[in-house]
Amino acid sequence: MNKTIPFLGILLVLAVFASSETLAANPDLEITLSNTELVLDQSETGAVDVTLDNTGGVDFTDISVTFDQAQFTDYAGNEILVEMTTLAGLLQGTNDTITISFTPDADQYLGDLRGTFEVLATDGNESVTKTFEITIETTSEFVKITLDDDDLDDLQPGEEFDSDVEIENEFSGDLEDVIVEIWIVNIDDNDDLDDESSKEDIDKSDEYDYKFTFETPINVDEDEFDVKIRVEGETEDGEDFEAFTVYKNIVEVTKDEDEEVKFDNLDMPTQTFTCGSVFSVSIDAINTGEDDLDDMYLKLELEGLDYTIRSDEFDLDSGDYDDREQDEDFLVTLPNGLTETSYTLKILAYNEDNDVIGGEYVDIQVDPCAVSDSDDDTSDDDTGDGTADDNVDTESTNTVYLPTGFASATLDKDTWSTIFWILGDILLVIVAIYFVVLIFRRRK
Repeated sequence: MNKTIPFLGILLVLAVFASSETLAANPDLEITLSNTELVLDQSETGAVDVTLDNTGGVDFTDISVTFDQAQFTDYAGNEILVEMTTLAGLLQGTNDTITISFTPDADQYLGDLRGTFEVLATDGNESVTKTFEITIETTSEFVKITLDDDDLDDLQPGEEFDSDVEIENEFSGDLEDVIVEIWIVNIDDNDDLDDESSKEDIDKSDEYDYKFTFETPINVDEDEFDVKIRVEGETEDGEDFEAFTVYKNIVEVTKDEDEEVKFDNLDMPTQTFTCGSVFSVSIDAINTGEDDLDDMYLKLELEGLDYTIRSDEFDLDSGDYDDREQDEDFLVTLPNGLTETSYTLKILAYNEDNDVIGGEYVDIQVDPCAVSDSDDDTSDDDTGDGTADDNVDTESTNTVYLPTGFASATLDKDTWSTIFWILGDILLVIVAIYFVVLIFRRRK
């Protein structure tokens, strides 16, 4: 008889037994929730039953459930109160239930908050970890707030857009003097765009649409922004109510162009002038494209006239608020002998390749000019003073180059006439003094 076979059999039995022991020692846990989402009014309490089923091969002697309170804290710091029962342990093949209750604060912002819970079960040596999520939607017994987000994505700098808010009466009676306030949060260099409605009465089970219109700031980041809404009013019995909600990352600003400049804060003393008027034009150039702009410049032109003024070159970054904007000043001298009563003043932005990447246009009015023969002969050359830079384009002899930030004042014909008469009076006084001094010397 071969004695090796019984020995191998014994080893096989021992291996199977050891394997079964190892498998039997594996801890495991199944989790079943009575509900994964609760809808609760402010201050209302609701609960979720969490059933734990020990399907592993160990007796759990300790079971803990943890969560992050920040996940149940709203925009303003109001917290949903979370309380739960405990389990001391759980034997193999048995199950038990933990109850988790939720109570939104009386001032809780309306909307959804979702939290993750972690269950840790152990027998002292072996352990198993499981997670599950519960969503709490906080509502108001007075109103339901709905924001129409159809026009809030893919916004361009400077674009106008609507934010329509629907308020539905959820109360058992009429609501009076209902006001809606809305904020586009931090969209304007960490400041908000905001607006407030007039007061409206909303009957029981009725609704009202509040319409708001905003303009996307020109100097804005390509980003997503929150919308905050507050509704306040009173019931027909005189009870005051207030409700807040926040829509996260609902407004989206995008920049489609690689190189683009838009203008803001155009400032000039008037838009009606006379021939020979000297006046200043100030304007902000803002990089609204995705690319940085190096060695760009601006040109001011009078359409229909051979007249241009060019700024110094400067850089505009795309990513930083302060470095996206440049304030430029131009000193304009209108030629004499203008034949039209209206001209278009153009300010154009050029990149380093001399391509136009933006423009601003404004019509100016010119009072009728008295045209003389000398005016006809010299009007094309009367373009103001300036010094050309050897390193910049000199394509036109009527181009004036001004340094950045040039200051100016407005001088018309009446002003020059006044200055002339003042100088004449001063000259007469000087002559009179001279003759008086001369007479006294002769007497001596």
